[in-house]
Amino acid sequence: MMDIDVVQKIDNSRLRRKADPRRQRELAGVVIGAALAMVLMLGYGWQRFQIVRLGYATAALRRQENGLRGWNRALRLEQASLRDPVRIYNVSESELGLRSPLPGQVIPLNAPPASTGAPVLAEARRPLRY
Repeated sequence: MMDIDVVQKIDNSRLRRKADPRRQRELAGVVIGAALAMVLMLGYGWQRFQIVRLGYATAALRRQENGLRGWNRALRLEQASLRDPVRIYNVSESELGLRSPLPGQVIPLNAPPASTGAPVLAEARRPLRY
């Protein structure tokens, strides 16, 4: 038996399939659901990234704060040692060559000038206020 295949040239380019509204609603629901899931996942990922980034920033600031506290403590110790009256007296005598004043070399500013005719270098007065 012999089979004969006949080829027919049919042009279906002008035909269009009728849209199924149920199928379109289904596809729209799937697309909206996928987009919503994607937005939620990206939001969660961004939030986790921000938490990690802020954790590193907080740790860096804590390290900086501890360093500044140590520096402040060292500066306070240095300030206390520099303010020591015994040290100031020793430095003034040994390095600067200063010595304690002899009696009669100190003239109090609040005392009235002596009538000995000695020159008065300075006199304390209150400034005028307008």
